[in-house]
Amino acid sequence: MTKKIFLSFRLLLTVGLAITVFNSCTKEPLKRCVVRSLKIESEPYILKFGEECTLSATVEMYPEDCDPVLVEWKSNKPDIVDVDKNTGTIIIKNTGEVEITAKAGGEEAACFIKIVAKKFLLERDFGGLVINGIRWATRNVDAPGFFADSFESAGMLYQWNRKKPWLATGSSVKGWDSSLPAGTTWDSFNDPSPAGWRVPTLKEIQELLDSTVSRDTVIKGVNGKIYKKTGDRDSLFLPAAGYRDVTGTLRGKGELGRYWSRSRRMGDALVFSVEKKDTTFDYFSSQGFSIRAVRKIE
Repeated sequence: MTKKIFLSFRLLLTVGLAITVFNSCTKEPLKRCVVRSLKIESEPYILKFGEECTLSATVEMYPEDCDPVLVEWKSNKPDIVDVDKNTGTIIIKNTGEVEITAKAGGEEAACFIKIVAKKFLLERDFGGLVINGIRWATRNVDAPGFFADSFESAGMLYQWNRKKPWLATGSSVKGWDSSLPAGTTWDSFNDPSPAGWRVPTLKEIQELLDSTVSRDTVIKGVNGKIYKKTGDRDSLFLPAAGYRDVTGTLRGKGELGRYWSRSRRMGDALVFSVEKKDTTFDYFSSQGFSIRAVRKIE
């Protein structure tokens, strides 16, 4: 009796396994969708206060016939620029720089946004310092046609005789042109200085260094140099904004200051290092430096 029961159980088990195998062979396999890459369309975004912008991203899926996935957006400084989590629409609240992150699946991408003031900052807005008949702006050039909103702001970086701005934050950038710019002097149509201002000549930079004393200083946590005539109350503060090398990589932020002149051997510039003597030097003009604009007294 015991033997027969055992045999019946084994037979039932065998039939069950056969049915299971048969059913698994007829069931359609599940499609596994994977996000292969995520790319934000362009950067950097430079907007004026009050403008509107909606960010977009390209998501590459595998396989290609997968359903679209939701891209989630986030700002690292929502007090300056907030972003709608689902649509990518940005809400500008103040001037400054922010990093916007997009996420989809396991992939992540980021872009930088810079918000500049709505109006031109002219001499009456922030003052200036006159040295040897030349009025020096007290702030770095920011986006083309604008000065930075504060004395300590780095503004933006430029390659010699090129008007395209580059952020002074973030290690690397996309679309960097490593070729040497053309020309023997900075063309006026490539000058990003606000109206009535321009990139200084090498002679004007040398006169600034000869006519002032400099010292290392820190303003609101930003390292830089103060240039001041002896006995004068007014002074220029040049932030140690660093520079972008021939590959577009940001270097020396907080330690080095490099400011273009109009002249071209390979690219003459005012150069300083915190705790070292200031000088001028001939640099590869495909690097990205700061600009401190000047204008003649009218």
